[in-house]
Amino acid sequence: ISASFSAQIQNILMLMFFAIYYYGYGVSMSIATEKTSRVMETLVVSAKPSRILIGKCLGMGALGLIQIVSVMVFAAICYKLLVPADYLIMGMPLSLASFTLERAIVIIAYFILGYSLYAVMNAVCGAAVSKIEDINSAMMPVMLISMVSFYIGYFVALSASGTETLLQKIAIYIPFCSPFIVPFKILNGDVPAADILISLGLLVAAIVVIAAISIKIYTRSVLHYGNRLKLKDM
Repeated sequence: ISASFSAQIQNILMLMFFAIYYYGYGVSMSIATEKTSRVMETLVVSAKPSRILIGKCLGMGALGLIQIVSVMVFAAICYKLLVPADYLIMGMPLSLASFTLERAIVIIAYFILGYSLYAVMNAVCGAAVSKIEDINSAMMPVMLISMVSFYIGYFVALSASGTETLLQKIAIYIPFCSPFIVPFKILNGDVPAADILISLGLLVAAIVVIAAISIKIYTRSVLHYGNRLKLKDM
């Protein structure tokens, strides 16, 4: 595998993972902070808990989207202005020919949907705690799901070759994994449009189902104080 190709894998997957993970963590921390400071008791008087949850997710998502787009634009400007035409990395040319506007739009769509999926789960984690110190342990299930999904995407990308394995074929359809896998495969140019549409459809369906469940759990737990709620109790 070439050095530039390997760097592409690492950069795209790492950027997508940390963006989705940290902005989702921001949603959870924001909700936990408002709950432990008793600000939530004031908020629920003027707004439904479901709207508070959606508002938190939208606000943090907008911040994340602005920062992701800023990074992409800044990287493109630096590439155009600072990188010589004949620049080589370990003897391999550095090229962004595969990073077209259409592919950039699809990658951003996967960031938005991937963030939405993990944000609604993290919101429940924030509502389940009564002390900020408990937030990391409450987020452990979501953290494990995101880490396992990321590593599946990472190893699928590293093992990409002319012959697809069964894992490579089905991983792009798994909603938890697809935001980490499909952006790389799109840049690699080996994903049919039909597969992308099916993957996006399944991801949207998963967001709708999990968001509906999360809103119900969030509504019932956001004003709970005392010991941290366990998953079976919620």
